[in-house]
Amino acid sequence: MTVSVSGAVLSPEDLASLNVSLPLLKDTTASKHVGVWGKITGTQRDYYIAWTTTKNVMGERKWHFWYTILFIDSLSLIRVIIL
Repeated sequence: MTVSVSGAVLSPEDLASLNVSLPLLKDTTASKHVGVWGKITGTQRDYYIAWTTTKNVMGERKWHFWYTILFIDSLSLIRVIIL
């Protein structure tokens, strides 16, 4: 099975890696929600973008975005922005 949205394609290997790494990301960041924003196809390498959400003490939702070049495990994900 291949997933494609707006030209970005996730291979079966990508999907298998996501099924392993996203639950690990959720556990290691203590996030209630986690998901995949997408794949950016670059000229030298591809980047996979994931997101997590947390709530602060005021109950406001904070979005955290992570990137990696390989979805091998959650440790390879690097946080890039918090909204």
